Amino acid sequence: MRTSLLLALGLIATAAQAAPTVYDNFAAGAIDPAKWNETASWRYVDGNGRLQLGRTAVAGAAADTGLLFDTLGLNAKRSIPAKSMGATLRVMDIDVPDGCATNTTQTVSTSRARVIGSLFNARPGGPVAGDRTGDVLAQVRVGRASNSTDAEGVLRVTGVLSQCTTPDCSFSVGLSSQDLGTAALGQRVKALIKWSRATNTVAFSRDGGAAKVSSYTLADGALPAVVFHQVSLRHDLPNCLSAPAPRASISAEIDDVIFSD
Repeated sequence: MRTSLLLALGLIATAAQAAPTVYDNFAAGAIDPAKWNETASWRYVDGNGRLQLGRTAVAGAAADTGLLFDTLGLNAKRSIPAKSMGATLRVMDIDVPDGCATNTTQTVSTSRARVIGSLFNARPGGPVAGDRTGDVLAQVRVGRASNSTDAEGVLRVTGVLSQCTTPDCSFSVGLSSQDLGTAALGQRVKALIKWSRATNTVAFSRDGGAAKVSSYTLADGALPAVVFHQVSLRHDLPNCLSAPAPRASISAEIDDVIFSD
């Protein structure tokens, strides 16, 4: 009898010890980044016929080196580079609060909405299939950086000509940057890029205003290793071990996309 009683008590104790614990009851009223990988995204066409994009991303927390490159968007089905690219970009919300001061690759976080495409490849010896090294890209972007000194809600509009330096084009070198002014949160920016192979120039403009022209001296006769045309959201976030990993979010409305010969 005594043995049976002790056995029963032991089973009860074991059952009590095995009771599952609650990982998160969400009583804090917000998602706890210490418990969850906090990423979210959406992509849809709304009732007014406009593309809506939204994306939240969090950098890595295992090292003070390297970056998270995060992109959400749409890629056009084209096989040759466009001579004209454009879109109406309207950033509805953006939050880029932190970088990582100890990251040895890059300390600043950036987020933007953009229209972007590849123009040609200028790799010495010619392009290599599937390797984007040497591909030259043009884009207009509307966004903000974590170290911005602009007032809250002020965005920067920039035309950028760059060349990929890695096979996946995660890193690139800037060839030219054109300041196209500022925009307010919720303001529509009609971005336009015009490429002229005949004059070795790329012209960036917004809202029908005067273009700012970038010239280049690279050989532009070869097709890009990867031909692409895209409207998208983009985060560049430095990984961070010594402080909380940077988190950023952006949402944008995109309309009237142009990719033409």
